[in-house]
Amino acid sequence: MTSWTPEELQSIGSTDDEALNDRIDAAYRAKYAQSPYLPPMLTSQVRAATVRVGPR
Repeated sequence: MTSWTPEELQSIGSTDDEALNDRIDAAYRAKYAQSPYLPPMLTSQVRAATVRVGPR
């Protein structure tokens, strides 16, 4: 895994890739299965705010 400093990153924009959003949701379900905060992290509003970030 590569790590970048904040100065090296840029927001590429929102993602409307449903397969990617599904994988992100699945990862949250796996990691936070026991958390009472999980349901709010899986709403359509949160998915709409998902952005892709990459190196400059």
